[in-house]
Amino acid sequence: MAFETMLNYLNALFSGFLDKAVIALIIVLVGFIVGRLVGRLLWKVLHEIELDTILNKAGFTMPLEHTISTLIAYLIYFIAIVMALNHLGLTAVALYIIVGGAVVLVIIATVLGIKDFIPNMIAGIFIYRKGLFKEGQTIIVKNVEGKVRRVSIVETELETKKGDLIYVPNSLLVKSTLMVRKK
Repeated sequence: MAFETMLNYLNALFSGFLDKAVIALIIVLVGFIVGRLVGRLLWKVLHEIELDTILNKAGFTMPLEHTISTLIAYLIYFIAIVMALNHLGLTAVALYIIVGGAVVLVIIATVLGIKDFIPNMIAGIFIYRKGLFKEGQTIIVKNVEGKVRRVSIVETELETKKGDLIYVPNSLLVKSTLMVRKK
């Protein structure tokens, strides 16, 4: 009798979950089909009104027809996934994971974006404070000789005798052997 009760409980548990899983899968499939159709339709509409051509004439060169239609399609995909997870009762957990992943990606992108900027900025401040060289002076660094045209917080612009412009990161100038020619 206890075995039969347990079997009925497991059967009810799995049949309820299986029903929810099938409905969630249908929600995802319909969402992906709708997202793809809406994305294509939106691209055709934006292409018909020649959004990219209009923006190119205004000086904006980014292809927005494709970008906007793709973003809308992905938004619909995301909504379908959230609806399916909500049907399964996993919405809060999934959203916490997605938001946490997005925050981690933003932090990683920020760190990678500024990893070269900070040492160059510190070196630029060091160059200004110590007065290592000034605009108009000729310097030699790593077998490259050039006249200093501009010193910014991140890089130094050198002009060679041939008229070429070389942009040298300030951190390289501070770390390398640097020779400054007197006028």
